[in-house]
Amino acid sequence: MQKSKLMLLLAGIALTLPGLAMADGHCMLEKLNDGDDPTPMCTEPVDETRCATLAEEYGEASMGFASYDGGTYGEGACPTEGLVATCDKGDSKDHYYSDNLDGMEIGCGFSGGDWIEQ
Repeated sequence: MQKSKLMLLLAGIALTLPGLAMADGHCMLEKLNDGDDPTPMCTEPVDETRCATLAEEYGEASMGFASYDGGTYGEGACPTEGLVATCDKGDSKDHYYSDNLDGMEIGCGFSGGDWIEQ
């Protein structure tokens, strides 16, 4: 009985904390690079609704220094095959799948994240 009460309490806390979504999916995007191939990336956790607007949200956050395309939702965690680097922002992670990472580490720092090379 105590365990089920604790689970209900934790679920209630998670629902009320800002920035914590009950999302368990991922969103595949591409960072568009001037003259170079796009950089594939994946953000987690997200729900399907947020994934639909994530490319625009990231473009606005970059203040015109970058643009993004895509927004393909998938269940579960981001793929690990081909992973090159991750920006760990605590409550979310951006994973990158290309060696073309110009400015990504700096952008990660501006967003308060920790840059992790694989």
